[in-house]
Amino acid sequence: MRSQFREDHRRRDRHGRGQGKLVFPALPVWRTRREQFDKMITSIVAHMQGHCPAVGSIEFAVEEVPPSDPAPWEDHDVALARVFPRDRARGLADRIVVYRQPVSSRCERQDLPQFLHLLLAERVSQILDVAPEELL
Repeated sequence: MRSQFREDHRRRDRHGRGQGKLVFPALPVWRTRREQFDKMITSIVAHMQGHCPAVGSIEFAVEEVPPSDPAPWEDHDVALARVFPRDRARGLADRIVVYRQPVSSRCERQDLPQFLHLLLAERVSQILDVAPEELL
């Protein structure tokens, strides 16, 4: 019985230095890569909407990877983002879907915000028929 007590005694965390969370949850490090990517998209769209209020009429989404079959109007390269035009019969607004993994794999982490800004400006300009430079 005494040997079992000593074994439990060695495993006990006497000073509160056990395996705990090392980062406060409100800090940016706590966010996953997916959450950081979504936050970047949201801030870029808000910035563009400040320059061009019509951006607010477009729906934005983020998916992990594109479907295996490309849309009929696209070439067969890897899709980084897709534009889905408005469908009045179904009541669907213009939509842009950004694919996180292909974008992340083609760009360095520090260059990701600028790359996303250019990518979204290009896709939004297709819908609104404006120059991409106006959205930057």
